[in-house]
Amino acid sequence: MAAGLLPAGVQPHEMRRALSKWRKWCLTEARDPNRLPPEAGEAYLGHLREGATPRSANSRFATFQIAAGLAWGPETSSHLALTLRAARVTHKAPPADRWARAGKAVGRLPIDIRPPFIDLLTVSRDAPSTRGVLIWSAARIESVAGSLRRFHDYATKAGLDPVPTAKLCQSWADSQSPEVAAISISTYISRVVDAFEKVLTPGQAYDAAAAVADRWAARSLSEPSRKNKTAGIVPASDLDQLGIELMAAADAAPLRRMTEATLYRDGLLLAMTATLPERARAMSALIVDETVFLEPDGIIRFAIPGEFLKRREAHKPRTTFHASIRRPSLHRALARWLAVYRPMFDGGDWLWPSRLDQHHGLIGKSLGKIIGDRTEQRLGRRVTIHMVRDCVATEIIEADPVNGAVRASATLGHRDRRVTDEFYIHSNGLASATGWQNAIARRIGSDRKSLII
Repeated sequence: MAAGLLPAGVQPHEMRRALSKWRKWCLTEARDPNRLPPEAGEAYLGHLREGATPRSANSRFATFQIAAGLAWGPETSSHLALTLRAARVTHKAPPADRWARAGKAVGRLPIDIRPPFIDLLTVSRDAPSTRGVLIWSAARIESVAGSLRRFHDYATKAGLDPVPTAKLCQSWADSQSPEVAAISISTYISRVVDAFEKVLTPGQAYDAAAAVADRWAARSLSEPSRKNKTAGIVPASDLDQLGIELMAAADAAPLRRMTEATLYRDGLLLAMTATLPERARAMSALIVDETVFLEPDGIIRFAIPGEFLKRREAHKPRTTFHASIRRPSLHRALARWLAVYRPMFDGGDWLWPSRLDQHHGLIGKSLGKIIGDRTEQRLGRRVTIHMVRDCVATEIIEADPVNGAVRASATLGHRDRRVTDEFYIHSNGLASATGWQNAIARRIGSDRKSLII
């Protein structure tokens, strides 16, 4: 075996020994040692576990997996990765959904103010289309409950009545400054005011407390930014190219292990996110033949339910995001992922599987970490999944300073172009990349329902 093909730290004699033990076991079991069907791999791992600890057996099987990949080729031995993964992972509880997270936040409220929020959560979750009833999103309930709990704790420790007066809100704000940004303090106070005016004591106004929130919002305008957002902005085409390079590296590897499958997954995620710059929650909702479809002629079709979109809660049940992207290269990459690499993880249908959990796909937070880690490693800048939207919009604006903001707004799905103008224009000095801007621009239709790239 050529030493140059071996992973770091693996010696040729280890490969020879692993294959020798495989052949010996095959002869004992009356099997053909030159054939490697999935059933044989599973049985061999079971043999290695006899009289050995699971960890030791898995380690020896991993060594055999490398030897088998070099002996039979990456495609023939790829099923060994699934066998090894199934042996290593343990069953995990499903990740908490948005309503479960909101429920936890409500559960941490003081017991005397908890019931109205429980009622709000119940009706918002179970009957969001009810007319004449207050409906909040799970994210809003979670954030308001969190701010209200902190406000209540502060007032209680100070021996004060936890009602949002101007004096108490100002004192609470002063206790957080300067560690907390002024705009954040304003947001926290506004959430407390919302909690009282709309949930705890509806119909009663707390204008003095709201005025304190307004003053802190105004103060934030003269406060230097605490986050250099432009530091995470790179051309979207660079993200797309990085994704292509990661997939190519996985394909070029002499082995087909979870390492290569994960590399391909991360590359596909980068290319997909740069092509369809949706939020993390929407990207986590991609399920094969349910929310993402491979169509003829290089078209990838998306149908993402409203519960995964940034919409008013009452609109989510009757909202679906539809998009069709014609990009043959990405279509081929996705088809290869589904045929070669995706089955190495598990038998599920979610597009982004986890290495550690065979029963659930990756959540939005995990997708963001993958993109951040990969971009930091390869580009020297940590780009979050939400910043990908900035990157796409910035490149469109760089390519077309006159109409770019309109096109970027359409791409990102902003109903108000001012949102794009305020948050997504970071084009001062950013070098334009070739080709990508025009490709992005051509996909813009009047309603985002027909995206062609």
